[in-house]
This record gives sequence, C-alpha cells and structure tokens, in this order.
Amino acid sequence: MIQRKLYTEKELFNQVAENSHEAFRELFALYQLRLFKYAIRLVKVKEEADEVVQETFVKLWLKRDVLMSVDDPESFIYTVLRNVSLDRLRRIARDSELREQVWKRINILSNSTEEEVFAAEKDDLFRQAFEKLSPHKKVIFHLSRNEGLSHEQIADKLRISKNTVKNHLVSTLRFIRAYLERLAVFAIFSIFF
Repeated sequence: MIQRKLYTEKELFNQVAENSHEAFRELFALYQLRLFKYAIRLVKVKEEADEVVQETFVKLWLKRDVLMSVDDPESFIYTVLRNVSLDRLRRIARDSELREQVWKRINILSNSTEEEVFAAEKDDLFRQAFEKLSPHKKVIFHLSRNEGLSHEQIADKLRISKNTVKNHLVSTLRFIRAYLERLAVFAIFSIFF
C-alpha cells in the first residue's frame, strides 16, 4: 500500500514537472490539511500557517523542474514547508511590527482557549451540583430548564401543586448557587494557603 502511495505521488510530481495544473491541484488537495497541521505546530498562528502552506505550494510550482528527480515526494514537501516556516519565523524575529502582530494573535488564541476551558469547568461544576440534588428536584429542574415547561405544566405533569414546583426550583437554585460559591471560595483559599 505504501508503494502505491509513493508511486501515485511520484507520478503527480512528474506531471507537475510537465506543467499539469490538474496534477498540481490534486497534490494540493492531498497535502493541504496535513501541511497546515504541521505548519501550525511550527509557527503557532493560524493565519501564519495558512501563509506558510500557500508559500510552500508556490515554491513547489516555481521549482517544478526539479520534481522529477525527487525520490520521496512527501519528505520533499515537508522539507520545503519547514524551510518556508523557518524563513517566516526569521523574518518575524527581525521585524518588530510583525513580531508584535504575531504576539497579539497568539494572545488572542490563548485567551479564547482559556475561556473555553473555563466554560467547560463551569459546566462540569454545575453538573456536579446537579448530581447532588434529590431525584424529585432533578426532574423538576430538568423539566423547567431543559424542556422549558412552565410551573403549571410541571405541576400538571407530576401531579403536584404549582407552589411545590416553585418551592423546589427556588430551593434547587439556592443549593446550586451555594455549592458553586463554596467551591469558588475553596479554590481561592487553596491558591493563597
């Protein structure tokens, strides 16, 4: 199977060397996503990784006359991408304005990642609090929050009074709020002590 892949890629390289736009498009489709993933690991910023991949394919097209002599197309493409990435990083290191733009993008990326982690942790804490509720309160809370039923609809469905539904929901919300506050205080206390 590996032999067939190499043969196909070698064949694509040979066709690109003969100015085949179709073969070049196929080569691009075959490698674009894999190269992007590799580039993002090298340059750390999505926009820069996009640029690196584009520049890699431009270089491949411009140097297509040497493609026929390449024995391992995949290795060759990754080497070109790595060199383009290093050139780009050197350019960024020399140009303070570019460097500042890249740092801003990295900070935006890390801030959004932190927000996603915080949201996931908050959801997890809410689930922990929810699991501590009695089965009856879980059902009432679920019907109210997840299914959007009114107090009256819940009362009819469970054959309890509307007032009981309201009391259970108030009690449940107080419990969840208190549970989350205790965890927050504990987390702050453990940071400082």
